[in-house]
This record gives sequence, structure tokens and C-alpha cells, in this order.
Amino acid sequence: MKAYFIAILTLFTCIATVVRAQQMSELENRIDSLLNGKK
Repeated sequence: MKAYFIAILTLFTCIATVVRAQQMSELENRIDSLLNGKK
């Protein structure tokens, strides 16, 4: 039962990391577009 819980926790952490990475890349793209728009 404990191994099952750890497996779910690991999977959840991986998904959260991927989602966070996608949000950061979107944020960077917005900042880049804003900076390019000001030039």
C-alpha cells in the first residue's frame, strides 16, 4: 500500500513539474513579445 501511494505521489509531482514548465515558457514568450513590441 505504501509503494502504491509513493507511485501516485511521484506521478503527481512529474505532472506538476511539466505543467509548471509549460506555464513558465508561456510567461517567457509573453515577456519576449512585450519587449519586442516596445522596440
